[in-house]
Amino acid sequence: MVRCANSSRRSTVREGAMMASCEERGVLAAAFYLVGGLVTMVAASAPDAHRGWLWAIGSSAIVVALGAVLARRRFGYSATLITSVLGPSLIALGIVAGAGGWASAMGASLYTFVAIHVALVLHRHHGAAVMLWGGVTAVAAAGVVAPRLPVAVLVANFVLVCGTLWAVTTWLVEDRRRQAATDPLTGLANRATFTAALAHARDTVQRTGEPLSLVALDLDGFKHLNDTRGHAAGDAALIAVGRAWRPELRDRDLLARTGGDEFVALLPGADAEEADRIARRLCEVMPAGTACSTGVSSWRQGQDLEAFVAEADRALYREKADRAEGSAPKVRAPPRRRAAAPAGDGHGQAAGWSDSRGTGRPP
Repeated sequence: MVRCANSSRRSTVREGAMMASCEERGVLAAAFYLVGGLVTMVAASAPDAHRGWLWAIGSSAIVVALGAVLARRRFGYSATLITSVLGPSLIALGIVAGAGGWASAMGASLYTFVAIHVALVLHRHHGAAVMLWGGVTAVAAAGVVAPRLPVAVLVANFVLVCGTLWAVTTWLVEDRRRQAATDPLTGLANRATFTAALAHARDTVQRTGEPLSLVALDLDGFKHLNDTRGHAAGDAALIAVGRAWRPELRDRDLLARTGGDEFVALLPGADAEEADRIARRLCEVMPAGTACSTGVSSWRQGQDLEAFVAEADRALYREKADRAEGSAPKVRAPPRRRAAAPAGDGHGQAAGWSDSRGTGRPP
């Protein structure tokens, strides 16, 4: 089975998880190319237009649309880049074939499709490059058909309309994706993002041969904290833990809150030994008065992702069980004379918990 590369090879697992899926990109490319091809064919009826050229360009666009539909489940990021660059090129040819009349004006209006398309499916830097390429093709096409379609008119249309449309759409899309991918309390990735990032990371390490590890984390005594101090104290503890853990991870790692007091750290490129070291470090930097249990697993070629996650969960609950029986010491932050509460964050959440360690209660 051919897997779909959901994002560029340099993207982090979180960026990969937030991008449009392969099928979404394939369907969008097909829609824009199909409509663009039909518009170009309609423009072929204009007086003085090079009808043969316009029919050929329109037909080519429809063929691309058909190919995108058929390959939509495997429409990777590279295919998206190719179709994004090809679009402005075909539009410029259509402007030239329109001979500067209203057929050329119809072709120029298709640059708006380019702006919307790249905003929806490309990383911002790739989108900016494609928009720059679109500007170059617009200037070149206008230079050929001038003075019937002045260069200044076409360039102004591209910069003002298409540039604004791309910028606004990009901002809106990225903002909505961030909201959908983030846990609102801690600002960490949520379960949906972790699930998508896990599949993205698996596909990446299968291609590169790098190791992939996972650390499951669970706060000790969290239920006791909520029961005795209230949910505001529990929320503050979760926020403080997320702030303590994030600086300890690399840019390419993903830290997610998957529910309640459960967290995971996805570690592309880290083997079992490195993952164990990171797990110990995360326990050591816990805010004063808090503690956690951890479980580590390392992915093996051919291993099911559910089994990979379940392996880390089993290791975590073994540690919790051993700790509850007193057979394993808790990993604690360095002792302090006073358990200082984390500073407030402006949302009325200020205190961690100081009575959840050493209570003798099961986690």
